[in-house]
Amino acid sequence: MRVVAFLTVVALAGCASKSPPGVKVDASLEKLVPRDTILLAGAQWDSLLKTPLYQENFANRQIPQIDEFAKRTGVDPRKDLSELLYASNGRGGVLLGRGKFAIQGVPRSAYKGFNFYGDDRNAVVLFSPAAAAAGDVDALHSLIDQRGKSSGPSAALAAQMKEIPAAAQFWAAYSGGSIHLPFDDASPLANLNKLIASVQTGTVYFDLREGLNGLARADCSSDQDAEQVAGAVRALIGIGRLSVPKNHPELAQVYDTLRVTQEARRVRLYVAVPQTMVDQFLGMWLRR
Repeated sequence: MRVVAFLTVVALAGCASKSPPGVKVDASLEKLVPRDTILLAGAQWDSLLKTPLYQENFANRQIPQIDEFAKRTGVDPRKDLSELLYASNGRGGVLLGRGKFAIQGVPRSAYKGFNFYGDDRNAVVLFSPAAAAAGDVDALHSLIDQRGKSSGPSAALAAQMKEIPAAAQFWAAYSGGSIHLPFDDASPLANLNKLIASVQTGTVYFDLREGLNGLARADCSSDQDAEQVAGAVRALIGIGRLSVPKNHPELAQVYDTLRVTQEARRVRLYVAVPQTMVDQFLGMWLRR
């Protein structure tokens, strides 16, 4: 009996020590997520900077845009950021950041006690030395108006986030609702908005610790809609394969690592690109 009791205690302790499934958001950013958010996308920036993909392709590369941003604001994304979170209600959104912030310069304006750094259209606002938000001024005003009224992502969005591994460096969760991507109506990508309209919920994530590995999942409103989404994704993969430069035919193998499946209303896109292919593809793109 003592042995049984001991094993029972050990089992219960093991269950209690398991953390809830899914990707996590820092509490300083979670409480800023507006209540009407239907799309949440995050980046574990400090983890990303340690991956082979970043270290081998970007760590020692001068990027003028980032250098200018660091000079103008006093915030260097390569040193001062640890987490990014984009929250959208389908009509607009804000970018939330966690890190070490010491924005320089004179505030352009203020709203309800918070200073705005930027111009009349886009700005950055500090909520604390470790939390900031960036976006258009109207969206930032709305964010401040809702501050203290939100308890984090909605239950529907939190349910989608549980499907995403905690180790993912990039991820996004969509809980359903009207959303429009900023593609020109004449662009070949404009049809994506029609496809998104048939998606009820979805997630996507990427793990960059060993190459590029990830999974995109879409739950559609019907089996027929799922067939159309799966067909469209396969077509985009085919277009990508055709766009490979003739002098680099080996890069077509990148598209061979992508796999699309459909089960009733659910569509999945599996991504498993080896590190060597990632480096080769990025090397060509960076040389351009």
